[in-house]
Parts: sequence; structure tokens; C-alpha cells
Amino acid sequence: MPISALVVGGESLVQSLTEASRTPGRGFECERTGEPDKALELARAQAPDLVVVDTDLPGAPELVEALLDDPLTDPVPVVV
Repeated sequence: MPISALVVGGESLVQSLTEASRTPGRGFECERTGEPDKALELARAQAPDLVVVDTDLPGAPELVEALLDDPLTDPVPVVV
């Protein structure tokens, strides 16, 4: 089973990680968004294995705090 990742960030980060996920044999799938509010909703609904957050994105610190404070998303590792 592939690892699921939620990638939250600017276009360059999202594009590079999404392209890597499309390479056969990489073993992971990416959902992506550039909107912190949408990211929190996706994380709650999809329970990804990993969340990657671009710290240059407006609202990123608040998103990380919300992910860590939410009982549904707290167990999910967050990479900033």
C-alpha cells in the first residue's frame, strides 16, 4: 500500500513533490493544496500518513498548530 501525503505549499514545492509521486515505483500518493484552511479539512477527512507544509505559505504556522491540536490529525507526522 502506498504512503499518502498531503502537500501544502507554494507551486514549486507542490509541483516537485507531486511529480515525484507520479513516478512509478515511488510508493506514495500526493494530495495537494495551497490553502491552509482546505489542508486542515483534507487532513481531517483523508487521514494522510504525512503532511508536508511549506513554511513560506501565509497561514502555515497556524495550520501546523491546528494539525497538532486536533485529535484527528495529531498522530499524523508534520514536516515543515
